[in-house]
Amino acid sequence: MRIYSYYLSLIISYHLLTLLQKKSQQHTQISKVANQRFFPIICDSCGWQLQPITKIEKEFHLIENREMYVWLGKFQPFPKDGKPIKNWTKPQDGFVDVITQLKNYL
Repeated sequence: MRIYSYYLSLIISYHLLTLLQKKSQQHTQISKVANQRFFPIICDSCGWQLQPITKIEKEFHLIENREMYVWLGKFQPFPKDGKPIKNWTKPQDGFVDVITQLKNYL
């Protein structure tokens, strides 16, 4: 018997969030994989923290004090502290940080 582990790295930018808001089918596909290992990589400044990634499951968000669809900010963002790679003084340092952190999880 083979056991498979699934990993999903999602490159987060304003354009992706716009696409996710328009296409609910993507939400379902992401949510199926998100229960495995999900690594959001923040590339550009955008409102990613409360972006829903599923239109199926809801959870209670303590800070927002309301029930919401499972949101992107629930997952550990990369690079550290969710600082967009574009905002690093040297963007290549942001990519190195992502790789370094991902090695701890894989």
